[in-house]
Amino acid sequence: MNLNRLTESITMVFVIAMVCLIFLQIMTRLLFNTSFVWTDELARYLMIAIIFLGASLAFQYGSHISIDLLSNRLSNPSKKIFQTVVAMLCIIFLIVIIIKGFELVSLTLGQRSPNLRIPMGYIYSVIPLAGILQILNIIDVTIKFWKNGEIQEE
Repeated sequence: MNLNRLTESITMVFVIAMVCLIFLQIMTRLLFNTSFVWTDELARYLMIAIIFLGASLAFQYGSHISIDLLSNRLSNPSKKIFQTVVAMLCIIFLIVIIIKGFELVSLTLGQRSPNLRIPMGYIYSVIPLAGILQILNIIDVTIKFWKNGEIQEE
């Protein structure tokens, strides 16, 4: 999915920015015995975004923790049905996450972050966005599983 390539690129930029911010904070502490107050906050928000966006990518690559003891014992047709049921349960859970994420975004748009003064709703918007990306990846992986009989890595 091209959307995953974009997500990977954004996540990579966020990782690089976070590392640079943390390095800047360490250097200013060492050299000037003080640091910028906003670097810690921005690095934290970038880390949150990296985690949520990375979780959406993990579905595509089969990287989420799973217990496959039961599915390995099933025949191929039963395994496809089992994986589909698991995917549907994940989608139901993610729909709840998306709904609650949008509620959180709308509740916190008026609240500002302590140092950067960004509306917190912008920070929390990664929750429903990542939920949508995860659902798209679950659907894509499930379709590929029905075609090939196994989860394919891209």
